[in-house]
Amino acid sequence: MKKSYYKRIIALVLGLTLMFGQSFSASAAEYTPSFDDKGIMTEESRTHFINELNSIRATERKPITNSNNIKDNGQKLPPLKTTAKMN
Repeated sequence: MKKSYYKRIIALVLGLTLMFGQSFSASAAEYTPSFDDKGIMTEESRTHFINELNSIRATERKPITNSNNIKDNGQKLPPLKTTAKMN
C-alpha cells in the first residue's frame, strides 16, 4: 500500500484521540471541589456536591418505558408478540 494511505490513517487516529481526550478532560474539570487547610470540604463545595447528587437521584426516579411496559390510560398493555419463531 501507499505511504500516504498510512499517513492518513495515523492522522485520523491521532486527530480522534486528541478530540476525545480534550472533551473528556473538559468534562472532568467542569467542577473541582475545594478543601480547607484541615482537609474538610468547604460549604460551597458541599452544597454543589449535594445539588449534583439530588439531580442524579431525580433522573433515576423517572420511569423507564420499554416495549413490554408501555402504559396507556393507567393500564399495562400486554407484551408485543412477534411473528418470527425461534428454532
